[in-house]
Amino acid sequence: RAYLDRTSDSTLVIAGASSVMNIDLRPVIESHFDSGAQITLIYRRGEGDSRTPGYRLTVGDDGRVVRISDTPGGADGIFLDHLIIEHETMVRLLDLYASAGYLDLIEVIRDNLSSLDVRGHVFEGYVRMINSLEDYVQCSHDLFSPVINDELFMGERPIYTKVQDNPPAKYLSGSVKNAIIATGCTIEGDVSDSILFRNVTVGKGAVIKNSIIYQRCIIEPGAQLENVICDKFAHIRAGVQLSGTAESPFVVAKYQVI
Repeated sequence: RAYLDRTSDSTLVIAGASSVMNIDLRPVIESHFDSGAQITLIYRRGEGDSRTPGYRLTVGDDGRVVRISDTPGGADGIFLDHLIIEHETMVRLLDLYASAGYLDLIEVIRDNLSSLDVRGHVFEGYVRMINSLEDYVQCSHDLFSPVINDELFMGERPIYTKVQDNPPAKYLSGSVKNAIIATGCTIEGDVSDSILFRNVTVGKGAVIKNSIIYQRCIIEPGAQLENVICDKFAHIRAGVQLSGTAESPFVVAKYQVI
């Protein structure tokens, strides 16, 4: 609330942290202004099934959101935790629920939908909502698709990260198939359908399948990993066998030695 009291901006963009996508907000903001809406909710088409988390939006022919529900059934799409809202509207809603304690903003909008001008804006690109470990693994595997990878990282709006200059990965023996290998890695084993972050060491004869290995992990010779997530600086001893499932991967904690 302190920020809202300080800022002179008349329109706010609120973006959740659970959506993986590369979105140009300029046309969304332009559409918001053109419609004269108080709130614009960004959503993707399709409502999923009962296992799919998120709020469903039903949007009328005029673009107005007429229903918000947390269960599937006749909706047009799923809210992506991104919205445009007028400053005045945001302050009024906060004041209205000041004594309610914690309450999700989308629930506040749902409860006041009849008195608000709320519009929907469809996002047609790649998007994955990460609400569980399984979602994270699936999203990571999506990056093996050149189309998705290019859309997220190589398009008109590239995603940048901090620079860490490393030598190229060294492939000394073994094999690599359908994998993303970062710089500084040393590979002497077999890696398939996996993602290796920077400076990972894979010993001779080690096998890594369907796994995500964070930076500076050491996989000693002969170790076998399948459906495993290794956090930073984990160390897997020679000959150790670790196995999870696609739905429930085996997780090795940061700095853990097994």
